[in-house]
Amino acid sequence: MEDAEPAGSNGPPRAAATANVPGQSRSGAGAPPPVATLARREVSMPAVVRVALPVPVPSLFDYLPGPVPPAPGSRVLVPFGRRRLVGVVADVRDHAEVEPARLKPLLRVLDGTPLLDAELLASVAWAADYWLGAPGEAYANALPLALREAKPLPPLGEECWSLTLAGRSALDAGSRRGASRALLAE
Repeated sequence: MEDAEPAGSNGPPRAAATANVPGQSRSGAGAPPPVATLARREVSMPAVVRVALPVPVPSLFDYLPGPVPPAPGSRVLVPFGRRRLVGVVADVRDHAEVEPARLKPLLRVLDGTPLLDAELLASVAWAADYWLGAPGEAYANALPLALREAKPLPPLGEECWSLTLAGRSALDAGSRRGASRALLAE
């Protein structure tokens, strides 16, 4: 038994919904009622990470995150065709632009904290949109060359300067004058 679709609909006809009442059957007398009914359950989609890759394509790419999605502005290593590319996380969403079966997982999160803050991400996205450029290339150009590779950040420490033995002897000998002497005296 099929119902007709409303006018203007392009879909195939749907089967009419009929209720099963215990003790009655659709096929006539003597057929047993259904044994079990399936309970409707909500299926939640996993979070999707939108990654800007340095390729001349005017879109972002969706990937499945690990247990904890990286924050926007972090660098990630992802599979792209037969290559592995470093991209910047532009956004984290609860749905994908493509079907979930086609999504690939991130290979590695390269940064524990985002390198690009929200204001810089918005500025780069605006520039890519305004100049009709590929967003991945715009995000890549916002990073220094050394951070476009799949290497972790170098350890950051407080920069210190100290006087060498040659500098100490020049200061003691009084061979330096003016600004050079003042600099060595600090």
